[in-house]
Amino acid sequence: MKRLFVVITGLMAVTLVVSACAADTAEDWPQRPIEVTVGWSAGGSSDLISRTIAREMEEELGVTMQITNVEGATGGIGAGQVARAPADGYRVFAGASVHGMWPVMDLADVGWEDFYAFLAGFTPTTIYVADDSPYQTIEDLVAAMEEDPGSLRFGTPGPGSNGEILVRVLFDVAGLPENAAEHVPYGGGSEAGQFLAAGEVDFISVTLADVIDLARDGQIRPLGNLFPEEMELAGLTFPSIIDSYPELEPYTAINPWFGMYLSRETDPEIVERFTEAFLAAVEDESFRQWFEEEFFSVHQPTVGQEADEVMSQIESARGWALYDLGMAPNNPAEMGIPQITKWSWPPHERAEQAEPWPEGVQAAASGG
Repeated sequence: MKRLFVVITGLMAVTLVVSACAADTAEDWPQRPIEVTVGWSAGGSSDLISRTIAREMEEELGVTMQITNVEGATGGIGAGQVARAPADGYRVFAGASVHGMWPVMDLADVGWEDFYAFLAGFTPTTIYVADDSPYQTIEDLVAAMEEDPGSLRFGTPGPGSNGEILVRVLFDVAGLPENAAEHVPYGGGSEAGQFLAAGEVDFISVTLADVIDLARDGQIRPLGNLFPEEMELAGLTFPSIIDSYPELEPYTAINPWFGMYLSRETDPEIVERFTEAFLAAVEDESFRQWFEEEFFSVHQPTVGQEADEVMSQIESARGWALYDLGMAPNNPAEMGIPQITKWSWPPHERAEQAEPWPEGVQAAASGG
């Protein structure tokens, strides 16, 4: 009798598990917590933005979004883990939109086309000088490097960063030699700002928000901002470097975007539900205000094919810049990646073969 009871109990348990799994369908998603993998350390830009979006989305989805930080390979390790997990909507990657550089840099075996990108907006890349610097415009700085190549030093968040890419491309479009200024890579944008304020370097090129506190305190000031028009933030004016050098406009694609990413193998119903929750979160006025006024970024929620185009442009701009700098082991041309000045949609066969966005999402993104 006891054995019969055990068997019956076991069968009931199995039945309950199977029933629970059956009920956890795309139509009923989500039924349990969602794990969000941020590919960078806690406390950084990617982590802060991801946690803020997740907190807003929890209210829409009715479940917890649990943040896990998986560092390494510029986000590639965490993204690889998510890509290999079941595409059931319960594993999400989050952070900076640098997917396009992973294959070029041999950092991961996945690329942007393996994910649907849900983007909140981006932060421009900015060249700053110390407040007492003799250079009042970007033209003044370029003239000084032209007059005495190699005499100035510039800091960035690190080798191959958006900061270094901007300066290298500026050298090119301004007709300056490769050694126009000495590069000093730091461990991050905020560290570069501290050394600029201390007089260790003559200028820095970093993500705008990295050193905004130093700028507000009057220790440093913006000289050129990689954005098509002048910006007013935190009581400061950020001159557009594109006004002086229009050839730089295609390189706005190196500016870091931030968002969340679902496997392209995810059920379309889940993708549509995720899209609704994401847009409700990032289009909320409180989030917009925080993103623009506290994080000093450009609020530009983007989904659908437009998001694919953003991701592809980042791939072209960063991939080729890193290769030209001798930092990328793989030739972008061999991967079908066009140079950013020659970019058009679709840029290559991988983009053509990528799983399209669900019709409902694309219609909403197109204003349909």
